[in-house]
Amino acid sequence: MDRVILAYSRLPRQLPAVVRARWRARLSAAGAARLSEDARAQSQSLLGVALACRLLSGASGRPVAPGELHYTRNGKPHASDLPPFSIAHAGVWVVCALWSGGAIGIDIEPLVPRATLPRWLSVFDSEERRAAHSARAGLAIWTTKEATLKAAGGSLAELALIRVRGLRVEFRGRHWHASEARVAPRMIARVVTERPVTQWRLSAVPARAALAA
Repeated sequence: MDRVILAYSRLPRQLPAVVRARWRARLSAAGAARLSEDARAQSQSLLGVALACRLLSGASGRPVAPGELHYTRNGKPHASDLPPFSIAHAGVWVVCALWSGGAIGIDIEPLVPRATLPRWLSVFDSEERRAAHSARAGLAIWTTKEATLKAAGGSLAELALIRVRGLRVEFRGRHWHASEARVAPRMIARVVTERPVTQWRLSAVPARAALAA
């Protein structure tokens, strides 16, 4: 079934040090080493791990521990013999999307004024620049590129190689499909998968509930 399961949490402030320490201790050595020293960024990453474990546990029918999450050289998270998933955070929001149908990537960004977009245009081709006629349109292309990198396990150096044509994406000789996820007002969220998504299951998960596991 081509259904994406997406969980999202609001995190308006950094987590207490004791909570961060508890979750950090549950990660693999490689996972802990990837954490930022910045308390805010660390909090977002740990909540993303908690959401991933929650979705993976539901999909597998057994508790999935943070230590089961591993990372590729480019930072793509995965867990052996479990469905592919992707994590993103921006502003006060942290999201995780899971899809049993194949590779998946998600990216979110807060809607910003059109004037701030030019720094992104360097990785847009001429057709994408024409399509970026508004802040929302430009941000949709940007987040689609980022989500594609996550789905394919690519690196940031490859952003300019991704071709976004509406909801169709081309990268590394393959065709990908982009979808919009409605997480919060003035937040652009794009999910990229190997096939079109036919069903969604979105759930808002309080951060406290996600981290209580």
